[in-house]
Amino acid sequence: MDVKDIIDIMDIAAIADADFDDLDSIQAARAMQKRHLRMAQRLEELAIRGMEEMQRKVARGEPLNMSASDAKALLDLSRKLAPSLVMGEEMLKLLDPSGGKKPN
Repeated sequence: MDVKDIIDIMDIAAIADADFDDLDSIQAARAMQKRHLRMAQRLEELAIRGMEEMQRKVARGEPLNMSASDAKALLDLSRKLAPSLVMGEEMLKLLDPSGGKKPN
């Protein structure tokens, strides 16, 4: 599986999300959310393994055998993740304005 395959899988999940409005049942919506969560977890595991493998190759001075389109796809994905990380940090601040510090 290459980077393009992973992006194609993400596109399929987005299409499935578009059908969410057509669901009449809360149970069907929950089932869909669980499927998406399992898919996301599997994709994350694959991505982590791939990144670890690439890091080992870099450390050994081996070529990554990555096409320009693969490199661009990784860069695009990193740019999509960065805003969600910032939003996550902002959400944590809203939930815990003290930043985890105990009051004196």
